[in-house]
Amino acid sequence: MKRKIILLLIPVIVLASITTYFFIAKNDAKEENLSPSFESEIKTSDENGVLFEVALLDSAPENPLRFDVKITTHSGSSDFDLTRASFLEDDRGDKYEPLEWQGPPPGGHHLAGVLLFPIIDKEVKKIKLTIQDSVLRTFEWDLR
Repeated sequence: MKRKIILLLIPVIVLASITTYFFIAKNDAKEENLSPSFESEIKTSDENGVLFEVALLDSAPENPLRFDVKITTHSGSSDFDLTRASFLEDDRGDKYEPLEWQGPPPGGHHLAGVLLFPIIDKEVKKIKLTIQDSVLRTFEWDLR
């Protein structure tokens, strides 16, 4: 009788262990995706029939700055190169050129991707992204 009980308990214990393992792993993965002190708001500029939505994706000082950029126009085409039309400035007066555009090539009514800038000094408190299309657009963030 004891042997039957033990044989029935083994699958229950194994199943409980596996369930616990996956529950803990899932919660650890969620915590790794959270940035404890930074949450970027989406900045917008809607001028001359072109809507820009820009969000800073990461402000960790050891990482390059990445901006999520979405452009929508219904009266023309977004046919300009963001790596040539953009630059970044910090509160110390330093200016940075983009490293690359990670997204589709210019053109069309909708354009979305990531604009990548170099790593900036960890003491910087504020940054300003400037994009020149038909108008001069600026987007600012506090990093502290």
